[in-house]
Order: sequence, then structure tokens, then C-alpha cells
Amino acid sequence: MVFLKIQFYGLILWVERKELDNDMRKCKEEFKEFERQDVNYQKDFKHISQKIKKLEDKLEKDSSKIEALMKKGEESTDLIPKLEDNIPKLQKLLLDEEKILHEITKSSKVWEGSITSLPVLPYYFLRLPMIWTKGHFP
Repeated sequence: MVFLKIQFYGLILWVERKELDNDMRKCKEEFKEFERQDVNYQKDFKHISQKIKKLEDKLEKDSSKIEALMKKGEESTDLIPKLEDNIPKLQKLLLDEEKILHEITKSSKVWEGSITSLPVLPYYFLRLPMIWTKGHFP
């Protein structure tokens, strides 16, 4: 058996060499395990920090979208009475336009009747150039 003399703050300790070697080996193994855990914790911390940053950015974007939509909703509620005021004017305009359309269709029926009474020209005649001279065709 080999004993070592260790002096520590005035105390003298006699410890067996084998026992010190075993303790040192255990301490080194524990230290390696703590280092592995530390590396894993650092990776996890970095990953979680990035995730938090992304979520904060998303929260900021979403809150700005919500604010924009709320503003748009307020503008829409302000716009509704104005649009409701225009309904009678537009209905009157629609009636006027329908009357005009009815008159146009009536007049087109008159034209349609007169067009059908015209003589039908042969197909080859339509391809010839029309030259009007004193009301006669060439």
C-alpha cells in the first residue's frame, strides 16, 4: 500500500494512492457527463431562444394584421350609412336605364321588321366592292 502525504491548509492527510486514483477517475467521468449535459442544455437554450424570437416576430405581425383589420372594420361601419343613402338614387337610376333599354328594344324590333323585308343579296355580291354612283350599282 502506498500512502500519500497531502497538506491542506495546515492539515496533513494521509491518503491511499489507489483510493485517490479511483476518486479522480470518478470525478473525471462525472465532469465529462456534466460537460455533455452542459452542451445539450446550451443547444436546447439556443433552440428555445430562436423559437421564442420567431414567435415574438409572428405575434408582432399578427397584432399588426389585427389592428389593420380592426381599422378596416371601423371604416366599413362608417361607410355603411353612406352606401345606404345611395340606394334610392341608384334604384331611380336603374329604373331610368331600364326605360331607356325598353325603348331601344322597341325601336330595334321595328328595324328588325324592316330588315327582314329587304331582298337577300347573293353571297358573291357581298364580296364585290360597292361603288355608289348616282344611286346605282356598277
